[in-house]
Amino acid sequence: MSDLNTSIDAQLMTLAAISYAGETDGSAAKAKTAITSQLTDESYATGGAWSLIWGPAVVDDDNLIFVAERASDKAIAIVLRGTVFDNLESWWEDVPTKLVPSPGDNGSVFNHFLTAAQAMLQATDPETGAALDTVLSPM
Repeated sequence: MSDLNTSIDAQLMTLAAISYAGETDGSAAKAKTAITSQLTDESYATGGAWSLIWGPAVVDDDNLIFVAERASDKAIAIVLRGTVFDNLESWWEDVPTKLVPSPGDNGSVFNHFLTAAQAMLQATDPETGAALDTVLSPM
């Protein structure tokens, strides 16, 4: 028997899929409208139970990060989107080029991934200007 909680696994996978809403525009405002709409869709595995509490922030025209909260238990999810499927330049960013040490000396990652991840984690909410850590620090 698996230890996986399929309900939360399905919800987290759905949040990852929702991060691609409005992906081709590059506009945080349009992405926010699309993501907010999909988060309310009760037919998804997320059941309409999650809401946007920070972001989304679009970084380098293709990467995106947002924070969602499930009202019932105040669980949060930090959702990252990398590659934009119909953008060749976005795919180029994924080509492995050079391994670099990962933060915390826990192995290695490809340099393009590390650069993108660090930029997303330093992003600010385009509407409020709030840094990601300000929404996470009270938790």
